[in-house]
Amino acid sequence: MNWNTFTSQFVSNLSLMLARSPGWFQQLLRKFVFLLAYYLISYRKKVVDQNLELAFPAWSAVKRKHTRKLFYQHLSETLLEINAIRNLSREAYRQKIHYENIEVLQNLLKEGKSVIIAYAHYGNWEYTTSLPLWIDEPVYAVYRTLSNPIADSVIFETRSRFGAIPVPMQHIYKELSMAQVAGKNHVALFVADQSPPRSQIKAWFPFFSQPTAFFQGVERISRKLGHAVVYLEMSKKPSGQYRGRFELITDNPKTCLPNEISLRYVRLLEQTIQKEPARWLWSHRRWKHKPDGSILLTSSAHD
Repeated sequence: MNWNTFTSQFVSNLSLMLARSPGWFQQLLRKFVFLLAYYLISYRKKVVDQNLELAFPAWSAVKRKHTRKLFYQHLSETLLEINAIRNLSREAYRQKIHYENIEVLQNLLKEGKSVIIAYAHYGNWEYTTSLPLWIDEPVYAVYRTLSNPIADSVIFETRSRFGAIPVPMQHIYKELSMAQVAGKNHVALFVADQSPPRSQIKAWFPFFSQPTAFFQGVERISRKLGHAVVYLEMSKKPSGQYRGRFELITDNPKTCLPNEISLRYVRLLEQTIQKEPARWLWSHRRWKHKPDGSILLTSSAHD
């Protein structure tokens, strides 16, 4: 056994042991993770502060600081929730999230339409891998391959545990095209709120009054393949259960104007974040790129 294999197995076993630990220990661990991230190492605290100041310039410093603290508490809970997926039964996993209008998705599939679900690093984004427990069609989970092979293998195992099919971003179009040629309806999950490299920026979108770049794979692929596009909002109840709600962006993307699908997604995402700001992943460098002559789409561009 080489060192990488040993390390991978050790991390996997440790992760599983923590997932199986009793509730009181989980709560203690959550507090420890929060104290470590917030006070001891100040994980990306400057990035969080910069993002909150850009997004909410009218807020007082006290309110932003309070939101920052709530974010780190949520992040600590989310990390443990993601790890706990490895120890959940199918029934326990179904109870972790309730899709209150799953019929939106089911009806599109019954009509013979494949669906792209666009969502974000909001709430617990990994719980979307529960969809294969609710629908019979294949569910492809798009992901960016991690540079750390150990972390990548753990995430891959977690996402595929209940039937989702993880596919690297660079291969997803080919995978969905093959499924379409084979006549198989399917669902593809896209976490669409990350910042692309500058070389891939084709347009800027108004997001919290900031010109913001987004990956546009959802738009490009839905147009080429004719997939319906649905937005998924995840919210967390006081009980700890998550609520998923679908909203149709378009069931006929080929009739949409250029960038219209992306613009609708950006609007819905901002509305979601405004409801409970601390639930979004503020530690991402969301506004690291600035416009350099590209066209800025305004909120009235397609009204």
